[in-house]
Amino acid sequence: MELKDLQGTAALARLNMGDEELEKIFPAFNEMLSFFALMQEGVNEGGAEAAPETTVTADRLRPDTAPAGENISESMLSQAPDCDGRFIVIPNVL
Repeated sequence: MELKDLQGTAALARLNMGDEELEKIFPAFNEMLSFFALMQEGVNEGGAEAAPETTVTADRLRPDTAPAGENISESMLSQAPDCDGRFIVIPNVL
């Protein structure tokens, strides 16, 4: 994938991300795509391939996802209009 493909995908998804931010996350996005390819190979071969181990650190998250020192899942749950334990309740709209 090329950077212009990521820019087009972000535009289609209506993500409010500038070119600088997209350039910054481009390597991580390609890494994610390679993990998906590994998982697909495991599915096609009938076995489960282990993805390479990676460590997610705070510097790989967008700074606006949670206040400093706050658990991201707790932050998301506190903003949800309705929760059932640790799950966000999504109303049926049909």
